[in-house]
Amino acid sequence: MKRLLAAMLAMSLMTSPVTADARTVLASWYKHGKVTANGERFNPDGLTAAHKKLPFGTILLLTHGAKSVIVRIKDRGPFIKGRELDLSKGAAEALGCIDSGTCRIDMKIIELAK
Repeated sequence: MKRLLAAMLAMSLMTSPVTADARTVLASWYKHGKVTANGERFNPDGLTAAHKKLPFGTILLLTHGAKSVIVRIKDRGPFIKGRELDLSKGAAEALGCIDSGTCRIDMKIIELAK
């Protein structure tokens, strides 16, 4: 799985990561929890995210400034009005969003799970 995500990231960075079908959303991050809503063990250093409605397994390309990361939806949230994504600590670090707690990111669906 890690090789697949790394390959997808490498391919996505060959072209502009932010395209017309990307949209800007407010994201926060979290580092606690034992089990995610899809039943998997939570890894705060992983590259995952929580979304209220996207199907589990959906793959997203997230961009913040010059930094991009690919994450997989495996949890539900955030539960604070106005926020669309909760990132794992690892994903937030990769995007440079740790210090601020929240950040505006460009979100593009790479693969919508069924």
